[in-house]
Amino acid sequence: MAEPDDQIDNQPRPADETEPSSVLASQLMGTLPCIGCGYELHGLSVLGRCPECGLDVGDTIRMLVDPYAETFHELTNPRRTAVLLMGWSLAAAVAAGLCWLMRGLDIFGDITGSGIRLQRAAIVTTGAILVSFICSLGLVRPHAGVRRRGVYLAAFATSMYIPLTIVFWWVHGVIDHGTQKPYSGVGEISVSRILLRLAEAVLISVIILGLRPHARMLAKRSLALRTGQIDRQTMRAMVAAAGVGAAGDILRLVSLPLKGTASEILNLAGIVGVIMGSALFTLGLVSVVIDTCRISRALLTSPVTLESLTTAPSDQSQRH
Repeated sequence: MAEPDDQIDNQPRPADETEPSSVLASQLMGTLPCIGCGYELHGLSVLGRCPECGLDVGDTIRMLVDPYAETFHELTNPRRTAVLLMGWSLAAAVAAGLCWLMRGLDIFGDITGSGIRLQRAAIVTTGAILVSFICSLGLVRPHAGVRRRGVYLAAFATSMYIPLTIVFWWVHGVIDHGTQKPYSGVGEISVSRILLRLAEAVLISVIILGLRPHARMLAKRSLALRTGQIDRQTMRAMVAAAGVGAAGDILRLVSLPLKGTASEILNLAGIVGVIMGSALFTLGLVSVVIDTCRISRALLTSPVTLESLTTAPSDQSQRH
């Protein structure tokens, strides 16, 4: 959910980060499985090696310990934040999947000659968008210390769900309920449908860009996401995908006043653009769902710090 150059460049250095010289004689007192074989390293020196696979203990520490963990603000309700974050992305992905289902039913209707009405599917899809809207409220102010400007931006982005829901229902629940097959070539091209789809693309882009800063802020709590140990889809790429679909709609709009082959070519190119943009956007949503699963796990678990894992021998003798 964040670009490689967007990782932690602007993050302050942890004030309480332990210097290497102060832990040379320390031992691991917390639970820390070896990243090579899974062997429990509890009780070993930080300078030692895993007795099972021989991997340096320091390699496991560098991979799993998060030196920036203490710089993050404490979440008021981590479970609620995690649930809302997951609901936000998952509901949006479900809505996208249902849109593909409706277009698939169009094709099935063409093949079988049956008149399939899609209004019920449009109702369920609209409901999924509303669920995503409700869950997006968790991104407005996920924790204390969020800048006021960021809160206003996220709140504005979230409010765009309201016109998006109305526009979506008008396209898929009203217009498509009458024309039924917007891309099959049967009947006239609906100008109002194309214009409303362009409005959809703008609203979706505003929502993504407005919520992106706070989504990235939560993503930084996942060490794997922040350090680039796993790949992820950028939210800005999803905006670009929405732009590809919008370009397809514009081509279809341009084809209307033309006649003959030129009109058919532009209309076909527009349909291809809509399909490509929609496919890329859906893939991006699936990737975001995967990312939010990882972020949610990070929100629900305490980050591993060097202080929580190590203790000096002198400390141990005092305890005994």
